[in-house]
Amino acid sequence: MESYIINANTTKHRGIIKNRKYSDMMMLLQNTNNTNDYASQINQTYHTDEDLFVTVDQRLQELYAKDSDLEMLFRSLAEGMVAAMGYETYDDMVKDTVGMGEIQYVPVTSIDINDTMQRWPDRENLIDIISQFNPDFVNRIRTYLDTKRKDGNVSRHVAWDGQHTGLALYIIGVYGFGLSPSKVIVPVDRYPGDDRAAIRRRFVEFNSGRTSKKLENIDLYKQYVAGFRHDGLTEFWNNRCVKLQEYFENYSYYATSEKFGDEKRSGAWSRMTEVMNRNFPVEVFERVMYYHSVSNADKPFIAMEIDNLSVFFRQCMNDGIVVTNEYINEMSAILSKITQNTWAPSGTVKGRKVQAAYQNHCDIEKKAGRMIEGKTYRCNQTIVGPSWIAGALKTAGFKQKLPTFEVAFNFTAEDLV
Repeated sequence: MESYIINANTTKHRGIIKNRKYSDMMMLLQNTNNTNDYASQINQTYHTDEDLFVTVDQRLQELYAKDSDLEMLFRSLAEGMVAAMGYETYDDMVKDTVGMGEIQYVPVTSIDINDTMQRWPDRENLIDIISQFNPDFVNRIRTYLDTKRKDGNVSRHVAWDGQHTGLALYIIGVYGFGLSPSKVIVPVDRYPGDDRAAIRRRFVEFNSGRTSKKLENIDLYKQYVAGFRHDGLTEFWNNRCVKLQEYFENYSYYATSEKFGDEKRSGAWSRMTEVMNRNFPVEVFERVMYYHSVSNADKPFIAMEIDNLSVFFRQCMNDGIVVTNEYINEMSAILSKITQNTWAPSGTVKGRKVQAAYQNHCDIEKKAGRMIEGKTYRCNQTIVGPSWIAGALKTAGFKQKLPTFEVAFNFTAEDLV
C-alpha cells in the first residue's frame, strides 16, 4: 500500500497552502488499526443525525452527577444572594433586572443612542458588518425608556448597546432597499427600568465579556463539526473541522479539553491552537497523528508535541518535502534515541536539550555582540523546537530532506545529540 503524501501538488496563495488533491483524503489515509473504546465513544457523539435536547433541570442534574458538592454550593450561594438583595419575591427582583428585555420590532427612527454610554462608532467594524451582512447574525439592540429625560421624550427608545447594529440596519434599509428611515424596522430588547447606573454597569459587563463566557476553541470545533453533519453547513471552518474529525476517527483519537477531565487518556488531543489557525493546512494534523501512532500511541498528545510537529510538517509542505510514513518512521526512530520522544518543555529529555541548546546559542550570540550581555533570553520552544529537531535529525544521519526555518540558531554538534 502506498504511503500518504502530505504535499501532493500544493501551491501557495497569500501565505496559505492551497491543496488540490484532498477531495477524498480519507481514501488515502493509512488505517493504523488502533482501537480505543473511549475515543470511539466520544467520536460517536458526532454521528447522530439530530441535536440532543435536555431541560435546564436535566443539565443541572448532569452537573451534580459529575460534582456532588455543586448543588449544596449553588444552594448556599443563592440563599445568601437573595438575603443580601432584600427582595420579597422573585417577581419583585425580575422587575428590576436590567438583563431581561421585552422583544419588540420598532422603527429605527424611534431610537436614540445614549451618547454618554455608547462609544464612537467604529468605522472598520461597520464596514465589516455591512460587507459581510447576514441577517442570521443580527443581535437585538438593547434599549430602555428614560423617564427622567429633560426633553420630555420619555416614550422614545434609548439604545445603551447595539448602535453598530442600528447603524448597519439603517444603512442597509435606506441605501440598500431604498426605504425611508421610518420604514426601517429593527429588533430591540426593551429593558425594564431606567436606572442609568445599573444600565451602564450592564453595558460594561456585556462588552468586557464578563457576562457571557466566550466559546473556547474546543466548543467552536464541536459546533463546526455538528454544523456540517447535522445541518449541512459547508463553510470553511465546517469543512476543516469535519476533516480533522475524520482523522481522529481513523486513528481512534479524539478532541477534548482539560475542562472535560479526560485530557490524560490515550489519544486525547487537547490543544486546538493550530487547529483554529487557518495558516496550518489541516493535512498537517494527520501527519502529527501518524507520528503519535508510531511513537506514543498509548499516551495523550502533549501540547508541545502538537505545536512542534505541526510547525515542522507545515514547513516541510512549504519546502516541497514529501512526508511519507517512512519519513516519519525514520524520524521517530531517531528522536526516540535522542529525546525518548518526549515533548513537554520542562521536566523531559527533549525539553532540557532544547533549553540547553538555546542557552548555548545565546552565549555564542552574546560573545559575537549580537545579543546583549547580562540579559536573559527566554527560550520559545514553538520557534526553537522545530529547528532543533531538524538539526538533531541531520546530526544523526537522517536520510531524508529536512525543512529550513526562517530563524537560524547556532547549535553545536553537542547540542543536537
